[in-house]
Amino acid sequence: MTGEQLFITGVQLLFGLLFTVLGGLILYGGVRNVVVQRRAINAKTGVTGTVTNLDIDRDTSHGTDSRTTYAPVIEYEYHYHGRERTGYRLYPGDTSKGYSSRSEAEAKLEPFEEGDEITLYVDTDDPDHAFVHPTTTPARNVLSAGVGVVFSIVGVGILFASITGL
Repeated sequence: MTGEQLFITGVQLLFGLLFTVLGGLILYGGVRNVVVQRRAINAKTGVTGTVTNLDIDRDTSHGTDSRTTYAPVIEYEYHYHGRERTGYRLYPGDTSKGYSSRSEAEAKLEPFEEGDEITLYVDTDDPDHAFVHPTTTPARNVLSAGVGVVFSIVGVGILFASITGL
């Protein structure tokens, strides 16, 4: 093998490893969210809380594919096991859902007003984790897992091609 061929093979190996690892991490994130959400839903108990703040977060990504997303923000207070706690999640898990239009995000907050008494669901395994809607966000998790699988397959394909010389 010439020096140039070794260099090309090394670059292919590097890209193959990069795609495989990145795909694995993205896949892990999607699967982890499903597990966390389901665990929280299965270990929930209902409590009464008070809405303290409603807002819309605007996030604009910069770069060649600049776009703006809007996330509904709800803050509430609740008591559980003798302690006053504060929460902010609409759904179980660690992610907040962003929407492409402000009106979509506002629609998620429409049923609430500051000062409203609402039913919250507390994760009994983690009482600081409360949420309003005891449902999962499957589309986001499946999309994340699917992207991870695609990246991993591309990475393994690049690795295979560089090792076998194809």
